[in-house]
Amino acid sequence: MKTHMEIHSVISESNSNFQIELKTGETLEFNKILFATGSGRKAWNWLDALGHTIVEPVPSLFTFKISDARLENLFGLAFENVECSLVEFGYSQLGPLLITHWGVSGPSVLKLSAKGARELFEKNTIQF
Repeated sequence: MKTHMEIHSVISESNSNFQIELKTGETLEFNKILFATGSGRKAWNWLDALGHTIVEPVPSLFTFKISDARLENLFGLAFENVECSLVEFGYSQLGPLLITHWGVSGPSVLKLSAKGARELFEKNTIQF
């Protein structure tokens, strides 16, 4: 296993092996490789060149900003078992909910935001 190596290029060879050229000029050959890229776009180019499809990431795990007069004086209240729903997208999540100064947060909201991240990003605004 090699870690913390700065890669220059990755080539898929005809014998199903991979040739990795490091920034130092050293070339390594492997029969399997695992990329843990995080959001490093440079590595996405290597993966694309190897035939993989990269799905553009969107923000996830976020709270919901809600402007609603009914919540104005309730910030700080927490509820143990609340079902939060994004009815428009067909997602729901049961769990703790916290009313904040700007809307709602808590485990149920964060999990729900992860489920609907792509749809919420594309729509940008939804009605509660």
